[in-house]
Amino acid sequence: NPSTRPTEIESVGGELYPPSGCTSTVYKFTNLDTKMWYVGMHRETDKPYFTSSTNPKFKSDLAKPDARFHFEIKRKC
Repeated sequence: NPSTRPTEIESVGGELYPPSGCTSTVYKFTNLDTKMWYVGMHRETDKPYFTSSTNPKFKSDLAKPDARFHFEIKRKC
């Protein structure tokens, strides 16, 4: 939902609904300005989740007020 997602995420793609029985999500953030991408994994829970990355470059890029990212679900299972 564009009105509730973080402002850094300019576009979203991939399979947003997991197949039955899946417990994890593999996701990819792409910096739209530098084309640098970051991949992560998260176990499914009922709590909202954005990222828990410890990558210094990703955290720095994400913290910029004019950051622009594409968020994509690569795999859920």
